[in-house]
Amino acid sequence: MAYGQRVDLANGDIRLPFSTIKNLEGWNSIRWCGSARCRFDGEQVTVVEVGNLVTHPIPRGFVEPSMAMHNGVFYMTLCAQDGHAHVTTSMDGLTWEKPRPWCWDDGGPIPMDQTMTKFVSRKEGLFLVYTRITASNKNVFRHRAPVFIAQVDPKTVCLIRATESTLLDNNGFPLGNFKVHEISPQETWVTAPEWDRTGKTVPCDNRLARIVWK
Repeated sequence: MAYGQRVDLANGDIRLPFSTIKNLEGWNSIRWCGSARCRFDGEQVTVVEVGNLVTHPIPRGFVEPSMAMHNGVFYMTLCAQDGHAHVTTSMDGLTWEKPRPWCWDDGGPIPMDQTMTKFVSRKEGLFLVYTRITASNKNVFRHRAPVFIAQVDPKTVCLIRATESTLLDNNGFPLGNFKVHEISPQETWVTAPEWDRTGKTVPCDNRLARIVWK
């Protein structure tokens, strides 16, 4: 996946998420997501083992998977067209539990509109970067601004609502295709291009959020 996050392990193994289509039937073909155990010998990446696949019985299924590892547990976040993003966990990065929608720590659902989600995994905790449907972003294609970050409760695999912060605010342009960059042990960047969807010639910016860890 061009936009996905992989996990590089100390022993040289790579856990690489992917999506696949079993039966090609146009745009709404059901996608399945999973991960592969790969090895890199310095020149070539080789697939050693492939885990189980997960999907969703709606148009397109699951797409755009991203992975992280935190405190020995693997997490995979998935995009879907049912008004939610989904999450699943694994102890080996290959055998995945049944995905479920991301929720707040009070059990409330988090409405999300067909947009990728990504992780920040650090010693301070596991965090999710995402966009969601709010009362003030109906003007943005697929509600893809602002870009938020919140901490994941590793026990419940829910987002801790009190920790939510805005990384990139809403300037009227979608910011859904963002990337997370670990710049240093003290700093993480989230970058996103503004993308005008009106068909007009409108100046857009590349946006950058800097997270400085104490």
